[in-house]
Amino acid sequence: MPSIATACDIQVQIYESISKNVLSLSFFYIKNAHSSPAGIYKKDAVETEKLDRVKSGEEW
Repeated sequence: MPSIATACDIQVQIYESISKNVLSLSFFYIKNAHSSPAGIYKKDAVETEKLDRVKSGEEW
């Protein structure tokens, strides 16, 4: 059974990695979204739809 110190260390490591991921995601959105993060999702949805149509043989 791990000691209390080990469990705390693991929690801190998890928290730090989550914080880094959130920060990098935030910068990604700030860089790529001209108006808001929703712009990225909309763009992805359009790209996905375009790919689906191309795969099924429809004209875009």
